[in-house]
Amino acid sequence: MKLPIEQWTSEKRFSKKVNKLIQEAVICYKHGAYRASLLFSYLGFITFLKETIIKGKKPDSIPQGRWDNIQNELQDDDKWEKKVFEELTNSSTPVFNIKEDIRQQIKYWKDRRNDCAHYKNNEIESHHVESFWSFLTSNLSKITIEGGKANLTLRFIDHFDATKTPPNTDFTFLIKEIEHAVDLNEFEQFIIDLENAIDPIGFFDKDIQKIYNKILEICPSQYVEILNKKLKNSNLDIELIASFPDKINFINYNQTELRELWKKRVVHRHNDRYIFEIYAALLRNNLIPIGEQDEALLQLFDKYEQTRHHVPADLTIKAAIANAKFGDIIYTKVFEDNQLGSFMWVNSKCDLIAFYIENYNLKKEAVQKLCEMFEYSNYSWWLRDSIIRVFENNNQVKTKFHEIALQNRYTIPTDFQ
Repeated sequence: MKLPIEQWTSEKRFSKKVNKLIQEAVICYKHGAYRASLLFSYLGFITFLKETIIKGKKPDSIPQGRWDNIQNELQDDDKWEKKVFEELTNSSTPVFNIKEDIRQQIKYWKDRRNDCAHYKNNEIESHHVESFWSFLTSNLSKITIEGGKANLTLRFIDHFDATKTPPNTDFTFLIKEIEHAVDLNEFEQFIIDLENAIDPIGFFDKDIQKIYNKILEICPSQYVEILNKKLKNSNLDIELIASFPDKINFINYNQTELRELWKKRVVHRHNDRYIFEIYAALLRNNLIPIGEQDEALLQLFDKYEQTRHHVPADLTIKAAIANAKFGDIIYTKVFEDNQLGSFMWVNSKCDLIAFYIENYNLKKEAVQKLCEMFEYSNYSWWLRDSIIRVFENNNQVKTKFHEIALQNRYTIPTDFQ
């Protein structure tokens, strides 16, 4: 069975040298050689930071001469470890942008490293190794030249830059680092920085949606709560749910917010292009009380406008709406209220009428009125075309329509033959 440190290491992008040192530490730990395990773990830690400096960009506050001297000493096998430690604990003109608490912890672990290397009197047990590993997993992302938040922001930017990372490359490992690299009080600014860097135009593009989707799934509840508040306040929750419908259960709406979502917010002209997706998500997850569903579905019908909306092709969305008695409302509004003679009104609802024909048991009164519609001097060609598309894609529906018409001696329009 893998130790947590092994799982963590597999998710990180360490160099071969660092990975080898951690592997040696794990082997020693499993065989009870705890001094050796802690020593190898510390060497893996300090080697990673050596590589960080070598690959890093000089901070503006560091004179070029000092930076060059640091780089030179890191190439010296007798000096590099001491030099990395000095820079880690230097708080006056620091290379590493870290908090003083972390510097003090590093000093503590350097002393434990010396206990191991020089076999001093202090005992080193398994819990010492486990504590150091916990220190690594909690703090390594924060020990950077730029600072944990800034460094992680840059890594996200690189990941979503197609010139540096292939599209659709998994970025879960970056999401998991957020809680370690970004303090809770910095998190809101962190997500604002991400939006500004990855989506500078402010269209809430797909990459930002993917990041927020993963944050809701993976990050601790305190971080999720902050993101939820931002999504609601900026009206971005609607777009996110339209792309990731399951996230409606992650945003922690109360009953008042849920009613406001379907009653007001999603039918606002800025958001109503997602009206079907949001209603489907609400209904699929039983988030509209039974007693309010007829009211909600009636509003969905009334707000539908053919020139602005569309019935989604997604079968799960169709099923969620179809299973919610939407057909009864369409039937009542169109056929019982005898609206087929209202040319402009029918044009505005034609795909909904076709949706009814395709997804519900046809009543003979509906077939009768559809056949009679073609006797009008000015009928809806849009509805005619929508019904023809249904018949072309679903021969079973066409057959049922014809059976009802023939049994009741209705004249089947030539276009429906």
